[in-house]
Amino acid sequence: MPKAKSLHHYLVAGSILLRAGENNDISQITLNAMVRSDIKNIPMRLIGRAQQALQMMLHNRMTEEGQTPDYEIVDVVVINMLYCGVMTGEQVA
Repeated sequence: MPKAKSLHHYLVAGSILLRAGENNDISQITLNAMVRSDIKNIPMRLIGRAQQALQMMLHNRMTEEGQTPDYEIVDVVVINMLYCGVMTGEQVA
């Protein structure tokens, strides 16, 4: 059996501004997500993946609550990236 690959894990906290509703009101939601990388440094592409992970968390939350995901994302702000260490997928779960 091949050995599972160890990756650097980060817990991301972020805020998403979105426009929704008939009046196009702007709302803010704060979410968390996990991102992985094969290097410990945080290059711009990892910040981009963190923003995508936050957007996916928003989409999943909206569809779980039975809401029709009819919104426009205005901005995604990464507030913090906490380094959690090097782990395999099994160790994270």
